[in-house]
Amino acid sequence: MSEELLKRYIAVDNSLVHYDEGFLLESLINIEDSQGTRRVLSNSSYELTLMHVSQFQEDYELVGILQSLRPKLIEIFIKQIMMIGVIVLRNNIKRNQLLN
Repeated sequence: MSEELLKRYIAVDNSLVHYDEGFLLESLINIEDSQGTRRVLSNSSYELTLMHVSQFQEDYELVGILQSLRPKLIEIFIKQIMMIGVIVLRNNIKRNQLLN
């Protein structure tokens, strides 16, 4: 993934760029801070185990790990967008060839 392409999807001043939350990937990218990450962890834990994550457990380590994934999630998002663009382009070329 080129750094130039990544820069387009990450704000220059390190503020968060907001992504459409229609899909899980974009929702994960939009988690803004430690508080939001803890909320996602707690809600996910409750959905899966009927128990919230305790702050006395490995909560802080998990928060750091999840927050460190954001650049890779953005990279995956960009690759998906590029793949969709290639598919649309190929379909347009095929359609034009059929019409001619």
